[in-house]
Formats: sequence, C-alpha cells, structure tokens
Amino acid sequence: MYIISMAGLTKKDIKCFTQGENLFELVQMINDAVYTYLDIPQKYLAYMPNYSPSIKMAHDFGGFPLPKKNIRLKLLNRETAKV
Repeated sequence: MYIISMAGLTKKDIKCFTQGENLFELVQMINDAVYTYLDIPQKYLAYMPNYSPSIKMAHDFGGFPLPKKNIRLKLLNRETAKV
C-alpha cells in the first residue's frame, strides 16, 4: 500500500493525503484527490489534465520494469525468414 501527502496542496491547516494498493490505483487516487481538493465540477473532469508518473518513478514504485538498454531487434521479412 502506498500513502502520499501532496505538499503543494494545503489550505490553512488542511493537508491533502491519498492512498492506493498499487501504482495504478495510486495514480487514480492522486488525480481524484487533486480534483476534489480543487473542487472541480464533475462535468469538467473529462477536460482536465491527469497526473502520470515518469517511467523511472513508476519503476521505482514497482509499477513495471524498465526496458533493458541496447536491445536489438532483427526484423525478418518473407525472403529472409526460414519457414
């Protein structure tokens, strides 16, 4: 489980926290917390930007592995492929 505090979102003594069971849920909850904190009407949510972590941050949180460096793929066509 991940629990975060969004330091940039504070009103007087009110702080913004959210949590998620995994990275995917955490990102959804971060977006929901920001929209709720800013009191964005439901009808405008489809037009609002969404937070999405960088690939490195997602990797650090165990969201998915980073690709190996220097991967070479050899593409075959019908003439070069052995059937």
